[in-house]
Amino acid sequence: MFYLEISDKSVSSSVLRVLEYYQSIRVVHIHTWELPFERSQIWYHGQSLAINDCLYRYMTDFHHLTFVDLDEFIVPNRDVC
Repeated sequence: MFYLEISDKSVSSSVLRVLEYYQSIRVVHIHTWELPFERSQIWYHGQSLAINDCLYRYMTDFHHLTFVDLDEFIVPNRDVC
């Protein structure tokens, strides 16, 4: 799930093309939204709003859900199989 603000260019056109390709093959879902107030009135571009929306929107669809920025990685620390 990718949350993209429609009020400005939150990603470049080349990144958007990549995301749209992965959406077309059902690997990702792009959720566009417009914040109902000025960005200066909210902390970090509404990140906490996006996290809460995602949590409540998908909490019944998955057993595990994590919130990761594109510059972060999940690294397992032991073999669970």
